[in-house]
Amino acid sequence: LEQLMVFYKVKLPRHMPNFDPNLHRTVDVVRLAIIPESASSQSACAEHMMAGARTLASTMVTHNWSNLFRDLVAAIVADAIGEPTFMLIAQMLDNDFARLEQLLTPAMYARTYWVCAFCVDQHSAICHQAWDTDPVTGEVHRTCECGKAKHGSLSEPLASSGKSIPCQMNKFD
Repeated sequence: LEQLMVFYKVKLPRHMPNFDPNLHRTVDVVRLAIIPESASSQSACAEHMMAGARTLASTMVTHNWSNLFRDLVAAIVADAIGEPTFMLIAQMLDNDFARLEQLLTPAMYARTYWVCAFCVDQHSAICHQAWDTDPVTGEVHRTCECGKAKHGSLSEPLASSGKSIPCQMNKFD
């Protein structure tokens, strides 16, 4: 949780100076902040955020890339705090981040979450493609020129199930 809060407070605004929590979806943040943040390491952003330290998640988070990124973060923080809904936390992310940080204890900050947007290596799958636009600027999402080999769900070699072995996106459905 601690690194997610650092991402939201520091890294997200650096990559997305026009970030609007009421408009930007998870897909926008993946394209405009998560992929650029991890471009130098060409790895999953979580690996980059944790400086390569292997970290076992205590909670797996399911979400939709078309939902607001702020709401995804708010739901995770609400879980850590024990708040039954994310709405109050979303308001605090927007209006009183400092107060929200004060509510979080060291034990809460130490909680670990698995979120595909951060934990899947986007550089081995989708960073070279753009299919959407930034809802604030209207610009097509940037692509990454890392050159890392890409592995889709049909990339060989295939397991006996017919799923690609090197593809990371077919491992959690």
